[in-house]
Amino acid sequence: MAIERKIKQTIKNVLELTDSALDAVRKPANTLVGFMIYATAVQRPGISKLKITSDIIADNATLGINTGQMPDGTDNVVNQFVANVVEKVVDTLKDDAMVECVIPIGSVIVTAKGANAGGPVVAVGTNINDAKGYGIIR
Repeated sequence: MAIERKIKQTIKNVLELTDSALDAVRKPANTLVGFMIYATAVQRPGISKLKITSDIIADNATLGINTGQMPDGTDNVVNQFVANVVEKVVDTLKDDAMVECVIPIGSVIVTAKGANAGGPVVAVGTNINDAKGYGIIR
């Protein structure tokens, strides 16, 4: 009976924790102007597992966490753990994340000029539907 009560209490605690985590709503990210996205995106080098791992290990060292070999001379398991976590997170982002963009209605302006046998032709238009685009994280 005591074990059964502990199991029920543990399940209840897990459910309460899950509920409270789901209740915490994150604010949406700030919207960037299209030109700023383009201007900065072309300069980005992409995600590097090695750079992320190196930065975390360097930060660990400044926090006083041992980043060298273990006292018995073996490889540092904390560094190996960090590398493993970073690898899995980056691989998941690259393999499973989805990037979407939207071109709002009226944001694409089209002008065309030309001529035909009847004389000059000028056409002006805009997109009347929004468009959806896709991208990848690299």
